[in-house]
Formats: sequence, C-alpha cells, structure tokens
Amino acid sequence: MFSINEDILKKTIKCRFNFACLKNNGFPKCVVDYSVKGNVVFLKKVREEMCPYKMSFGYSYICHCPIRYEIYEKYEK
Repeated sequence: MFSINEDILKKTIKCRFNFACLKNNGFPKCVVDYSVKGNVVFLKKVREEMCPYKMSFGYSYICHCPIRYEIYEKYEK
C-alpha cells in the first residue's frame, strides 16, 4: 500500500480507475522510464486503457498524473 499526501490525492480529479493503483499494489500501472521535475513521467510501457493523464509525445508517452508521479518518486526511483 502506498502512502500519498492528501493534497496530491485532491489534485488527481480525472482518475477513471477509482485510484486502483493505491488499493492494490498488483494493479498494472504504466511503467515509468524516468521523471521530470514538475509532475511529469516519461513512460516506457503503457497500458492500453484510455487515461486522461496519458499523452502521446513523439514516439513515446508522458503521464502527468500527480499520484503516478508521487508513486514513482517515493517508491520506484
């Protein structure tokens, strides 16, 4: 289980998955390649589902989900 700051949870208003990434550590999240300061992560493996935080960026994807950025910075980096 991840511990995410309440302010970050409040910023994540577009989540279509009902915060499944926080409820089940096995939930398949997009795989992060690296992060950029300012709440952006570049993805190396992307889930198929539509997500309002995922955007095409040239030949890859970026994610600006506040929770995904926090999970990467705190637990995966």
